[in-house]
Amino acid sequence: MEDDVVSVFSYDEEEGCIPDQFSLTALRAEADRIFYPRKCSLQKFEEGGYHKVYDIKTSDGEDMGVVARVACPAFPKDKMDSEVATLKYLAKKTSVPVPAVIFWNSDADNAVGAEYMFISKVPGVPATSIWSEMSIDKKKNLVRQVAENLMKLWSLRFDAIGSLYLNENRNDFVVGPIVENHFLTKCDGFPRIKEPIDLSEFRGPFTSISSYLQSGLRSELRLCAERRDDLIVEADGSPERVESGRKGMEKALELCEIYPGDKPLTNDTKEPITLKLGDFRLANIMVNSFFDLPYLV
Repeated sequence: MEDDVVSVFSYDEEEGCIPDQFSLTALRAEADRIFYPRKCSLQKFEEGGYHKVYDIKTSDGEDMGVVARVACPAFPKDKMDSEVATLKYLAKKTSVPVPAVIFWNSDADNAVGAEYMFISKVPGVPATSIWSEMSIDKKKNLVRQVAENLMKLWSLRFDAIGSLYLNENRNDFVVGPIVENHFLTKCDGFPRIKEPIDLSEFRGPFTSISSYLQSGLRSELRLCAERRDDLIVEADGSPERVESGRKGMEKALELCEIYPGDKPLTNDTKEPITLKLGDFRLANIMVNSFFDLPYLV
């Protein structure tokens, strides 16, 4: 829901959901500042579960080739910092087509009221919108190109598991705390717990597969121990479900101790960790009118 002044993340619009909102007026003012002397207008482009995207045009309707992407507050505040670093890393280290980052603000207390970035507008449409109309040969060609780009991503190696960030001087990249759904403060707009709890110790970075797999389990077990009543509410008032989940996670921790991922499976001397796309699906693959050159967004 939105008007010319504010935009609301209404999620599923269920009763009791407290919506998050941000200022479109302030976002437009930021666009005016960044792209001065041009005056800008915002046109809603896309909306996902946790983001809204706006096409930036001049006041007389000229396409500027830029979009604004606004994040809801459900994720840890460093999510956008990591997204920016990842886009910059891929642009610097590979030939994989990704949007160029023009400007970003990851302080949710800014005038807009949410984290946002301005990035180049990539050509094409989401693959989901044309997949059913594509011939089998065009589908095969698209899959081949996506596979080639994934191979480029998988050639990148790291010595730790986490999310990418820029260093303090913003001139190099580091692996830092991981951004994953375990650490969402909200689920479909509803706060999972009434009072905040610090789960940062479970976010890594990690030096082994086992410690990474255990992190989400340990964070949920912390919630079981310290926010049990909130989890019972989340489980539709069933303490039995919460207890069953706790026991299952305790057993899963034991399984992680013997998980074979910590053992070398090949004679590859490269660092063992590679790049994984967290939300890799057709909706995030942009395809041009020739069903060619898929951008990853």
